[in-house]
Amino acid sequence: MAELLQERFDLKKENILRERNDFKRVFSSGRKLENAFFQVTYESNKQGKRRIAVVIGRKFGKATLRNRIRRRIKEVYRLNREKFPPCTDYIIRPRESSKYISFFELQDNLLRLIERCTSQKENTILRGQ
Repeated sequence: MAELLQERFDLKKENILRERNDFKRVFSSGRKLENAFFQVTYESNKQGKRRIAVVIGRKFGKATLRNRIRRRIKEVYRLNREKFPPCTDYIIRPRESSKYISFFELQDNLLRLIERCTSQKENTILRGQ
């Protein structure tokens, strides 16, 4: 039982987007959604896995701040993995305003944006595009 729980909450390397070609593919042909705190670019993949990447530039702030935001976003993903549609790659870019919000606000805003991604993806599939 403990092994099943452990597996559910693990963030494995296979769930992290790493390859340069994958980044190029998502940025060039992916769809973008944004709100006041994040920009999410997403695209379907053929690996059958949901994968994420968090991209933060140096203009965002010092390394400790960038790493803290990155850890928080990965934690939101880890705890809410089932809300992210499978077979999709996500590149999440936090905006300047995300520095000043609590973890729970960050989680709420990111999950609302992912729900919009999910609904857009479903609408596209229904229309046959």
